Amino acid sequence: MTDVRMQQAREQPLRIALLDTGDIRFPYGGQATFLRAVVPHIRHEVVLYTGCSSAVRHSDQTRLGDRAYLTRCVAVLDRPGRRPFLPVRLRALIGTARRRGQILLGSDVVYVHSPEMALPFIWGRRGRALVFHMHGNANPLTHSRYKWARGRFLQWAYRRLMGGVIRSADAVIAVDADGLALCVSYLRDGTTKPMVLVSTAVDDCWFESERNCNEIGDRKRNVVFIGRLEEGKGTTLLIDSLALLMGVDSRVIATIAGEGSERRAMEDQARALGIIDRMTFTGWLEPDEVLGLLTTATVLALPSRSEGMPLCVLEALACGVPVVASAVGALPTIVRDGVNGRLVHDPSAATFARAIEDTLQDLPSASEVSASVSTYRAASIAPTVSGVLLQAYEAASRPKTRCAP
Repeated sequence: MTDVRMQQAREQPLRIALLDTGDIRFPYGGQATFLRAVVPHIRHEVVLYTGCSSAVRHSDQTRLGDRAYLTRCVAVLDRPGRRPFLPVRLRALIGTARRRGQILLGSDVVYVHSPEMALPFIWGRRGRALVFHMHGNANPLTHSRYKWARGRFLQWAYRRLMGGVIRSADAVIAVDADGLALCVSYLRDGTTKPMVLVSTAVDDCWFESERNCNEIGDRKRNVVFIGRLEEGKGTTLLIDSLALLMGVDSRVIATIAGEGSERRAMEDQARALGIIDRMTFTGWLEPDEVLGLLTTATVLALPSRSEGMPLCVLEALACGVPVVASAVGALPTIVRDGVNGRLVHDPSAATFARAIEDTLQDLPSASEVSASVSTYRAASIAPTVSGVLLQAYEAASRPKTRCAP
């Protein structure tokens, strides 16, 4: 019977329940944007169980490309930058637990992008496969907006949760080698399961927006930051670096795109350093607005303390915009010195400003920058994701095995 099920799975699309805290319809952050790009290329039948904005909480469909996907809201999201009473991860866990029976009844594979949402499926999945997609190896509680969540006990509990999810999953996807190594470290001796490296992906439209930013002459040099305005993104260091850079180059301006708890502090810091008039804080931007911003950017700056594989970096590079970033997470596998930007190890304000200045003085051509990430197109990565989902389904249909001693 098991062989028959696996043969049918190869011939017919699987039913995939995709779980994520973000809203794919209005993606804010790399995780939801990645899914928006990749899901239309997955050959299986996908039902979305996601967070949703209040404007579409009662909508039951999400249109991506030429297809409409059945959508169920598990948590209502607040406007980016606001801090609700309960963290969205906790609300998503509660909403997922309430829909657990519905999710299992209507799926062959539960494809989870947040470990909290996987918790209701660690046990008693009724033969359904569980695939966990880890988008970053840093503990999110380390830089949480909630002071109470940054305590040692909750960080320890989160690591225990992550380990339980990885051990229970039938297959694991990680976006970088460090994340994959972390997943392996959680497995008990002798345990085997599919563990696959799948990079973040960008839609083809970002490559089509390529433009030549090589000959900037005397016009303004726009240094752009895109992301959450939280201390973990290196916001204080960013403003200090921009102040040093603007002090030696009168053509430099800066655009800060995003929202977060540090926005007011960043504005106050820029005002105190006398550079606020040369900076623009746009707030949260829609994906097409981000694309428009990147067509005016000269350099993308990202001095984060920790990252997985940030989508804004891939989007900037696809548009032909060089990137100056801290050497954390998967960034060293994407950004190559002198080819498409510069990496800064243990950045200070001075070293980060110098890296941006060096990049502005020797800009690579937009076509070379864009070509450096051509393998990250969503259409190229989706088949690997589809293959992992099938592997997980087959693994869930077989008895668990252990390596020989």
